[in-house]
Amino acid sequence: MISETAAPGSLSGSPSSSCLTCCGIILDEIHHNQLAELRELATTVQHAFREGRELAFAGAGPAPSVSDIANEDVLTFLRRAERHTSVSVSRRDVERGFSEPIEAAGRSIGDDALRAMVDAAGGYPFLLQRIGAQTWRLHPDQTEITVVDAEEGNSKARRRKDGFTHS
Repeated sequence: MISETAAPGSLSGSPSSSCLTCCGIILDEIHHNQLAELRELATTVQHAFREGRELAFAGAGPAPSVSDIANEDVLTFLRRAERHTSVSVSRRDVERGFSEPIEAAGRSIGDDALRAMVDAAGGYPFLLQRIGAQTWRLHPDQTEITVVDAEEGNSKARRRKDGFTHS
């Protein structure tokens, strides 16, 4: 079992401990500004691999940041890891991603408002989420999402995106 008081890079218990069958670590929006913390995590993960522990690691972030981090000397396990690059969401799927939940919740959106949201998302999955959430929250008591709502939601989502992602 992994001890909460163990020193960084060390694990307590034996690899055959029945308390630990597998551990999963997921990091979202990895960025090179977090390098010190990632080095500490990498050291612990590499020790776990060497001890034969079953461990799954998944990380996500902007491609340039992931490449910078993977090329760090201490983070060699990331260099060997299998990488998957997300692709843009098709325009039709972005339209559906906005319109279907809106309509399922009993609200509506006009073609111009939908077009403004789709254009602003640019096929980027994180922006699709952010734009939808920001626009939805503007006037939850109103039945229709307007062009003005869409533009304000787009603007808020862009500001929020800049705080969460690094390019």
